[in-house]
Amino acid sequence: MIFLDFTEPDDLEWMQWIQNCNDATEQLIKDYQNGIQISITNLYSEQKERFYGKPFYGKCAYCESSIEVNSPTYVDHYRPKGGIRYIDNTRVMIQENGVDIKPHPGYYWLAYDWRNLLPTCWKCNTWHEDQRSEHQIGKGNRFPLENQYAINPGEEVNEEELLINPMFEDPADHIYIDELGIIHVRNRSTKGETVIEVFGLNVREALLEERKTAYDNIKRKIKAIFSMDEIDPRKNREIDELNLIKEGSKPYTISARKVIRDSITEIVNTIGLIR
Repeated sequence: MIFLDFTEPDDLEWMQWIQNCNDATEQLIKDYQNGIQISITNLYSEQKERFYGKPFYGKCAYCESSIEVNSPTYVDHYRPKGGIRYIDNTRVMIQENGVDIKPHPGYYWLAYDWRNLLPTCWKCNTWHEDQRSEHQIGKGNRFPLENQYAINPGEEVNEEELLINPMFEDPADHIYIDELGIIHVRNRSTKGETVIEVFGLNVREALLEERKTAYDNIKRKIKAIFSMDEIDPRKNREIDELNLIKEGSKPYTISARKVIRDSITEIVNTIGLIR
């Protein structure tokens, strides 16, 4: 998981979609307030092809796997659109005078809000049992908080959420990776612990192997670059590709950035020893 610096488009197609989403949201709010059964359409997924450009590059926003390779593209609602569950997957209920009266309807008013939409793979999007690890992983409608759940539109700004939305918060403040591909919690961050648990970032064997492989491959690439002569025409091409990888164009950028940091440290230490 890395920070996704998404700049909202300003083309006519996007602007028309935003207007359609705003209109649909107003109708949802009116219907719910009037006791009418709300119906959320797939309008929210109409712009999902943009997930294949910067800064998503067709990767899962949570585990950084290539979505096309592993599963169809799921459009995840960071705040679930239809019902909410605690981290143990039990339902969040609306209470009145301390008594459960009905299940929380979910953040229906954010169903079409682009700031609430992220591309994900099936394993991160869907709550399920990982067969190898026997852990319950995947987000589903789970959305743990440290305080009370919003019930009405706008109240969500007061929530203290425990999952990271990588479009608006840098995961590096909460997690980091080692050379073996294992994700660690930074500074005892509860958010870091939660995303590791919810998305099974350290129990999915294939995911761990892919992050380790990415680390090793980039390490070899960096060594190859430093072994090339300055006049070697391949050198600039390799450096340009490395910059694209660092930017986020390939799966497991978190591993690539770790290698680059480690390599810089190694070079600085080597120079220090020579001096």
